[in-house]
Amino acid sequence: MTKDSKEKKQETVIKLVSYRVKDVSYHRYLSASDYEKVDEDLKRPTINMQYGVSEDTKYGIAEMRAHIVKPDQKQVGDITVVGFFDFRSDVTDFEQKKKLLAVNGGAMLYPYLRATVSMVTALDNPDTTVLPTLNFAEQFEQLNPKNNDK
Repeated sequence: MTKDSKEKKQETVIKLVSYRVKDVSYHRYLSASDYEKVDEDLKRPTINMQYGVSEDTKYGIAEMRAHIVKPDQKQVGDITVVGFFDFRSDVTDFEQKKKLLAVNGGAMLYPYLRATVSMVTALDNPDTTVLPTLNFAEQFEQLNPKNNDK
């Protein structure tokens, strides 16, 4: 094995270059009657992720959004973070890059989303919202059954 190939083996296949908090929309209703007027669809917490590869296939981007709901605190909000990624030079397959973004990229970006959610919800109450831990590999396999074909 050459020195270059050893170095490539040690270099990560995907690297989080930076992340940004893209959007924070947070609302705490002061009365129960105001909270009750909120659309029922907005009272369901969700976590969504979108990702893509640049046209030249050199870079990846992932956007992760948490819709948070705390009925007991009458809180509703959306927090979005975006991550920017580089791929190792020998990773050339487009589908592999998409999977790396979905699984590894999601796992790298999610702690920043969790921290931002906790920080925002702690601003007006000591009872912060902490997002659950997730297994991105399992989620990817469940959402993409075609990848289960070996």
